[in-house]
Amino acid sequence: AVFVDVTSPLDAYPPQLWAAAAAYFGSLRGKEVLLPGGRYACAQALASADLPFLSGRSLGEVCHIVQLAVSQKKILGYIDGNMVPYNHSDESVKEQCAAWQQPFCNPTKQREQTSWPCATWEEARACLSAILRTMCSPEAGGITASNVKRLFRSRFGLDLSETALGHSRLSELLQDPRLQDICILETRGAGQFIVRHVQSMLGDAGRGVEGQQRVPPAFAPSAATVHQSNASGWLVSPHPSAWKQGA
Repeated sequence: AVFVDVTSPLDAYPPQLWAAAAAYFGSLRGKEVLLPGGRYACAQALASADLPFLSGRSLGEVCHIVQLAVSQKKILGYIDGNMVPYNHSDESVKEQCAAWQQPFCNPTKQREQTSWPCATWEEARACLSAILRTMCSPEAGGITASNVKRLFRSRFGLDLSETALGHSRLSELLQDPRLQDICILETRGAGQFIVRHVQSMLGDAGRGVEGQQRVPPAFAPSAATVHQSNASGWLVSPHPSAWKQGA
């Protein structure tokens, strides 16, 4: 048997296979759209269904096809732990929300999600810089991207909504050109993303421009005036009335 790296991004399958796969999954209705959530379990279910476009494929190849269908082809996605055709998935809804720059609300977590106001671009820049400046160091190596939203809520009482800022994925938001002078996103094993502070990587001493101060780590910007400085990123003018205590 030929070894198949199911995590490989290389697509060696013919276009006809992907067209047939898209047509099949797009035709599913009702409970048929709910597939096993795990890649291997989903591949087993598809292999046992004797689908013509998977005829002659090993289980390893089917696993790889499922992986590519999710990660690249937008044929499959996820909702509530189940794998589903892409047009039924959270990812599809997020793309629509991003197009309209609206926050994404998962119905099962709607109460939790709507309790936080969405960060604007100015707030996202200032708060992300404050988080990374106080938590990142060359020795620590940054923070995981999965912790960024939690820190926005706990420290600033804000929801960092990627869809409200025009992106369907947090990893895409953190690589937006408007954040490139604040953070760098690195990929680690098992699909984990690490966020690192640009200034800490460059050995910046963290000094602000005279007459201004950086965002204090325990506070969030409210009506503060945000300015840009090529030398030191985004800064906030010291107007005491513009600060509010974070959570």
